[in-house]
Amino acid sequence: MTPRALALARTLLSRTRAFEQAARRNGAHDDFAIREQRQKLVEKVLFTEVGLTDFAKAQLVAVAMPRNADARQHADRDLRELAEFLDRHLDWAALT
Repeated sequence: MTPRALALARTLLSRTRAFEQAARRNGAHDDFAIREQRQKLVEKVLFTEVGLTDFAKAQLVAVAMPRNADARQHADRDLRELAEFLDRHLDWAALT
């Protein structure tokens, strides 16, 4: 896995972790709305952090994101697997 994929995976996981913690603190109960907001967050990170312009790729990454990102026991494995996924599916030469 490349350092860029690892850094992006770390960013995505930390942002989704913060989102999920905030949603729980606020007592969010609408699972559909939470999933939709989480997907938009992932897409926004991809568009702004690495300049991804392919909406279908952004959706693919959003779907591949591990659920319950704040589960500490899976954090290292989730980070590694997400970084490997990003390496396989993103064209780093085309990204900023």
